[in-house]
Amino acid sequence: MISALLIFNSKGEVLINSILKNNVKRSLSDVFRVQVINNFDIRSPILTLGSTSFIHTKYEDLWFVSVTRSNVDSSILIEFMYKFIDILRQYVGYKEDTYPNCIVLNEDCIRDNFIIINELIDHMLQFGYPVETDISVLRNLTSQKPNHDIIDFVENKSPLKRNKTVSKINLGLQSWRPSGIKYKKNEVYVDIIEKVNLMVSSTGTILGSDIDGVIQLNASLSGIPECHLRLDDAAEIQDCKFHQCVNLTTYDQTGDVKFVPPDGEFQLMSYKISEPRIPFLVLASITDYPNDNSRKYNVTIKSKFPSHLIANEVEVTIPTPNSIKVESFTSTSGKLKPKLEEGVALWTTDKFPGGETEQSASITVKVGNLKSVDLPPLSLQFSIPNYSTFESMIKFFKVHEQSGYKTTKYVRYFTKAGSYDIRY
Repeated sequence: MISALLIFNSKGEVLINSILKNNVKRSLSDVFRVQVINNFDIRSPILTLGSTSFIHTKYEDLWFVSVTRSNVDSSILIEFMYKFIDILRQYVGYKEDTYPNCIVLNEDCIRDNFIIINELIDHMLQFGYPVETDISVLRNLTSQKPNHDIIDFVENKSPLKRNKTVSKINLGLQSWRPSGIKYKKNEVYVDIIEKVNLMVSSTGTILGSDIDGVIQLNASLSGIPECHLRLDDAAEIQDCKFHQCVNLTTYDQTGDVKFVPPDGEFQLMSYKISEPRIPFLVLASITDYPNDNSRKYNVTIKSKFPSHLIANEVEVTIPTPNSIKVESFTSTSGKLKPKLEEGVALWTTDKFPGGETEQSASITVKVGNLKSVDLPPLSLQFSIPNYSTFESMIKFFKVHEQSGYKTTKYVRYFTKAGSYDIRY
């Protein structure tokens, strides 16, 4: 994400030049000096030259710059730099005698404290990714402690006031989990929720399919437990996003998800999977009858998930543009809910068995104009409890706590329709 983090003074002199990745050179500071600091016409906080972007902000007489060569959300880097500035104020800033309530961060603060600033960068960024911006955690990691008088000022008088109850808790190295938590029964629920996205052509060819998945936990665990979760190696997981409690180094090295969980409900991670198993196969066709200005829609649904499972709340949205009234409707199961004012008809089935079960419906509507129009795709909604696109997304899940208590673990799967569209 971030290839380099730089701090300049108002003259363009480099005060901090932290290279985080080897895809940039130290000479890029000269580029920023010429293109931004010495260019009075620059108004945007983002400068892109070729494949390199400079995301910058100015605080007093200092320039803070994040350099990246990847396509990232610039707002994330801007937010990180403001947080970085706030932490520097708490660590190396000082109060003026004239204005005791004003915290000063200037060029002298940076020059006199470059060692602790580079140490902070090492703790706040790993492989260019922001991993820690909580002052309560950083003060336990750095060799030099922040100025406590300034911290008291920031916590008690800043508009961005901290939660007083949280600041008084001994958080240790896990700012997201206070110590002293106790439960009579230690248990944790792990929910794997997947949304299937599918686009099928009028000939039945799958144009694209993927899954948006999340793993959510509801943890009622005493003490400071360490959790170890391993995912199915067969699942080609992409675009993972993790809660801050996850040890990213372990995941990069082994693929295992190790973490100290927050108390209660939280989202552990989100992910994408390409080309999953398809739970439903849908075929649709249209027949026009010009003699009486009617149009017949035929829809067939076939389940592709195991026979011992049942899909709930299956709903097919059939687009019926220019329709005036429903002339006939037949189906092997379910009900029809025509919404002609919205140009659709809903075919709903409360329970749909698995195991290659096939159900069909046909609806004939009177239309005002049979001229060819671009019909929107037919869409499908459903939910299937205890089903995953992989037989077992989670291979194992372990909980270890120093006291050695036993933990009751529940793993549940839910699969839903995301954007599940079938073209005519």
